[in-house]
Amino acid sequence: MSFQKIIGHNSAKKILLGAFEHNRVAGTYLFSGPEGVGKRRVALSLAQLLNCENRTSDPLDACGECRPCKKIREGVHPDVFTVSPEKAVLKIEQIRQVLDVMALQPYEARHRVAIIDYADTMNDSAANAFLKTLEEPPANSHIILISSRPSALLPTILSRCQAVTFQPLSLPEVKEVLATEGTDPEQLDFLAALSEGRPGRALSLVGGEEEQNRREALSILGMVPWENTASVSAYAEVLAKEPVESVVSVLRWLHSFLRDLAVFEASGDNSLTTNTDLWYDIERFGDRFRGIYVLACLGMVHETLEGLRRNANRQLALEALFIKMSEPAHNPV
Repeated sequence: MSFQKIIGHNSAKKILLGAFEHNRVAGTYLFSGPEGVGKRRVALSLAQLLNCENRTSDPLDACGECRPCKKIREGVHPDVFTVSPEKAVLKIEQIRQVLDVMALQPYEARHRVAIIDYADTMNDSAANAFLKTLEEPPANSHIILISSRPSALLPTILSRCQAVTFQPLSLPEVKEVLATEGTDPEQLDFLAALSEGRPGRALSLVGGEEEQNRREALSILGMVPWENTASVSAYAEVLAKEPVESVVSVLRWLHSFLRDLAVFEASGDNSLTTNTDLWYDIERFGDRFRGIYVLACLGMVHETLEGLRRNANRQLALEALFIKMSEPAHNPV
């Protein structure tokens, strides 16, 4: 996708296009910002811009239709590749493969581009192996680290990258992105409201795993308060076996539902809630979450999410959350 067709991210585009115009594209970038906001799309657009063979109509944009542009878009260009974690971790073997490829001359492109997705999941050995190459990338090669948690990266890595920060899109911009993706017009408002400025998140809700996580979170609302610790432990054990990304997603949706209940209690207006399509399901549990209790539960879920981001034990963290959520319900404050 050409830069002209990317919706939003004007600050990031200005930085990258300015660097290209003055022949100062950095050897290493860190694209940071919320998950699903569009960082990967911009990274691929930069790769197209660097390798486009037909920039005659706009010298500062890729045509999107020449052979390199098409191959990059389709993910089959030998000199532009993305590396993603295996089982939630970027391992040293993956990084070594990147380094081996980057040390070679490009096969057919003017510029080789390596996109390291979820860069913050590199273990220490992988990160340390990367340091020298980040400091002195090979000529005509560019490394783009992508992260929604840049604080989890080693300071030595951060210092070797040029930072480009991505912000959530506005509601109209999200709607525009969803429309270009062929989203059902009847779902645009609802999905955009759920997106939190992240089109990728909205698109993930159209069926698939994210919708299952959402339904799982709704079922948790119906389980609270648990009657005994045995049932809490049994459920936490089952949920903890899911990948950490799924557990985090479930808790994020739980937080979203609790926030809707708090907003409705304060305003009496369900049009101000986010999960409008599930509102009548959520409202059924409203009597269980009132006043200080719903605010306390919001804080508990937030603390658990922070703990999981610090690699807390999933089962213990979930057990603690569900027990703490049940206590105020049994003993109202």
